Amino acid sequence: MTVLQIGARPSRALTRISELKEHEQIDPFHLEELKSELVRDGYQRDPITVDANYKVILDGHHRVKILRTLGCSRVAAHYVDYLNDANIRVKAWYPVVMDSESNLVKLLRESGINLDTEARGNSGHLVFRDRVITVKSDRKRIMGVLVGKVRMDYVPFEAFARKLVETGRASCAIIFNPISKEDVVEAALSGDPFPPKTTRHIFATRPRNWFIPLRDLT
Repeated sequence: MTVLQIGARPSRALTRISELKEHEQIDPFHLEELKSELVRDGYQRDPITVDANYKVILDGHHRVKILRTLGCSRVAAHYVDYLNDANIRVKAWYPVVMDSESNLVKLLRESGINLDTEARGNSGHLVFRDRVITVKSDRKRIMGVLVGKVRMDYVPFEAFARKLVETGRASCAIIFNPISKEDVVEAALSGDPFPPKTTRHIFATRPRNWFIPLRDLT
């Protein structure tokens, strides 16, 4: 396998998990499903994607978490020059709440998040079928209240998220303000990662099908 270079770091490597920094948390609902698949297969099929300069995980947080719980100390990683590569873009995932609206509202109000008035300097919007509420509380606070307590799906486009609410297939779409690459790096380096499925990275190319046996990652 040819090893390309990004500065002094190979673009493809088995990397120590302890060296990596996470920019977002994991979704516990998705974790168990992916863990069962990885254990059944017995290998890491696709490499995670890592920023070569700051060792920030850009894609693959759940795989890293699972490998760690399985006793693995290494992970197959593909390195990129994140901040300087214009072909790498960061977009958002849009959370859509699949549980009842009443349960969602109850959780948010009990946490002290104001849903009664529009807020200036907003961080995003809660889109219900019959109304839109502007919220001042930021992404980390709102999702910190909801993750693990309500069932959510994540969709790649705002229009699709809104359509799911309009057609009654979801009770709420949560539309947050955009995130930049610099925000991603800052979240990782500060040790205060974003909630699960915050970012959706788009890569011009991404290696697939490495098929690294788990025994090689211990």
